Amino acid sequence: MLTLVGNWMEIMKEMLPGLKRIAATGNAQPRGETKERDAAQAVASALGLAMCYCPVKSGAELEAVVADARKRDQAIIAFADGFKLGFDERFAEFSLQQSKVQLVVNARTTMAIGITIPPALLARADVVIR
Repeated sequence: MLTLVGNWMEIMKEMLPGLKRIAATGNAQPRGETKERDAAQAVASALGLAMCYCPVKSGAELEAVVADARKRDQAIIAFADGFKLGFDERFAEFSLQQSKVQLVVNARTTMAIGITIPPALLARADVVIR
């Protein structure tokens, strides 16, 4: 799982070449949270990113972290620890299947928010939603 955090950051850096600041959040309760945070910080530093780590214990805390990150950071990563977040009346579950990890690119959404996905990243994607 620790290498997955690095992969996420590398992909974000590739998608957003001007990326300088990133927020990372996750459930403050699980075992291994310190290792995950330290691994993420090491990868962020290696990529030249400033990372703000914001652990959360509730949906309300998560909403506050996301609101703060929108003002301060250019991207946010949520650690894959099985908690659900409710934001803008949508639910997304961050969970990790240890047997299979896929890179899914939602090209429709990225185009709608003005992000151009580099062709090399699209070629690496397992699934591209158009």
